[in-house]
Amino acid sequence: MSMATECGRTSITKRHLVTTVGVLTNFGGASMLDGDQRRVTFLDRVPSHRRSDLVSRGRPARFASRQVLFQQGEPGNHVYLLRTGRVKVVRIEPDGRTTLLAVRVGGDLIGETSVLDGRDRSATVTALAPVTAHRFGADEFHRAMEECRLAPDLMRYVTGRLRESDELRAEMAVLPVRARLARTLIRLTNSCGSVRGDEVWIEVSQDDLAQAVGASRNMIVKELTHLRGEALVRTGRRLVVLRDLPRLHRIATDRA
Repeated sequence: MSMATECGRTSITKRHLVTTVGVLTNFGGASMLDGDQRRVTFLDRVPSHRRSDLVSRGRPARFASRQVLFQQGEPGNHVYLLRTGRVKVVRIEPDGRTTLLAVRVGGDLIGETSVLDGRDRSATVTALAPVTAHRFGADEFHRAMEECRLAPDLMRYVTGRLRESDELRAEMAVLPVRARLARTLIRLTNSCGSVRGDEVWIEVSQDDLAQAVGASRNMIVKELTHLRGEALVRTGRRLVVLRDLPRLHRIATDRA
C-alpha cells in the first residue's frame, strides 16, 4: 500500500482509502478485520442481465431530505430498492435510547426484513438527502426474487447485514468509545464521504455519531476534540473531515 508524507502527516491515497474502509466494514458478511473488501449493495449482487427486469417490477418513488420512508412499529408490507441518495436507519430501544443502526445508499434494500419475517418494522428510516427508489409490495417482492432467481443473492445480502449487526453489538460491549468512533467514521466514508485531495469529508451530525457509536453527545464532542488536537480530523456544522486515515485505522483496531 503506497502512502506519501506531506506537511508532516500521512497523505491518503485512494487505494489506502478503499483498503482501510474494507478492512473495518462488514460488507457482504466479511469480518471487519478480514482484508480488502468493498461495500457490496444488493444491486451489486444482482447479475447485470437481470437488473432491468428487477427494477421494472417496482414502482418509482421519491423522497425529500428528512422525509420518513417508514416508521418503527409499522406493518412491513413493502420494500424499497434505493437508486440514489442515502437514508439513515434508526431504532428506539426499550430503555428509550436512540441507536443509529446504519446508513444505506443507492443499490441497498430497505424494509426487506419485515417482509421476509412478517413482523413490524424494527426501525425508522429517514432520508438524509433526496432519494429515488423503487417500491415493491410484499407479494411483488417475493415474486420478483423467485422469477428473477435472486433468492440466493438476497440470502447473502441479508446474512451480511445480520453479521454486521452482530459485530456492531460486540463492539458496543468490548471497545472503548475512541475506537468505536474511529470505526464509525471509517464506515461512513462509504455512505456519507467524499475524497477531496488527501482528506475525506463526511456529512454527519454529532447527534447521529453519538447514536451510531452508542455514546452520549458530550462524549463524542470530547473524543472529536482529542482527534482534532492530534490533527486526525477537522469538524464543522454536520461535517467531519478525516485528515489521516491510516492513523484512524490504528485507533479503530486498538482494543485498549
